[in-house]
Amino acid sequence: MSRYRFVVISVLWSLSVSIFGCDGGAKDDSESSAFTGLKLSELPLSVVSVEGSWSEVDPLFDDTHQWRCSACVLSATEERLILITSSACLDLKRLVNADTNAPDLGNYELKATFSGRQSLQVTHIGESRQSLGISLLAIDTPMLSEGDAYLPLNDVVDGSLPVGTEVVAVLQRGNLTGTHAFGRITALRQMPERTGMVDYIQTDLKLQAEDNGGPLFAKSSDRYLWAGINTIASIDGAEMAFAVTADEIDTSQFEWFHADAAGLVKMLSSIYGIDAQVQ
Repeated sequence: MSRYRFVVISVLWSLSVSIFGCDGGAKDDSESSAFTGLKLSELPLSVVSVEGSWSEVDPLFDDTHQWRCSACVLSATEERLILITSSACLDLKRLVNADTNAPDLGNYELKATFSGRQSLQVTHIGESRQSLGISLLAIDTPMLSEGDAYLPLNDVVDGSLPVGTEVVAVLQRGNLTGTHAFGRITALRQMPERTGMVDYIQTDLKLQAEDNGGPLFAKSSDRYLWAGINTIASIDGAEMAFAVTADEIDTSQFEWFHADAAGLVKMLSSIYGIDAQVQ
């Protein structure tokens, strides 16, 4: 297992212990060394479809919205799955802009669907003050079988990837799962976020909004290694998309909130300084 992968898991499951009271299901060194990347045929199990909905209460007509995005399993135990996704998957910008005053939330929920079959309620949202463009999702008591319903992210790419490296993203198109998009890295960039510069991988992939939050893999021989999380989809159909590099994630500190209207109000206030209330 690469050093970045080890740091990511250590940070996230330390948080899980303190927030949720679980042991994180840490693997020993002999088990960790078995990771050599995913086969192409295994990649569809690495992506999870997420559906979200919210309502914002107004005196005359309530505002509502439903959307789709992608996520992937970062780590798992029998008690809990931790998913990683794009912050765009939370749909906060549209929600906040739904009212010229402080939003009045009626409801908010996220559901994750695995392998196009079983849907489970997201119970908690993890958000970072460092504004990396990524968020975490937690699902309690998932009762899913690894290797059948999902595969957690494999070894992360160790070191910087050169321009021209072959990459692949696994796409979600409604109920169609397992669609692959193949391309190459076209640039490595640092782009400004709310709290500083963040490393991004620019690719020539043509991604849609619902692909945000899905994994980006780099080809290494006949295997695929985790390179990043797709966070910026193509604009106006251009063959250009961006992914936060996987090694950025080990610098993040996440705070956890319930994945409902009350939890979202707390998150908006605590992380973003935005006033909102539950109606």
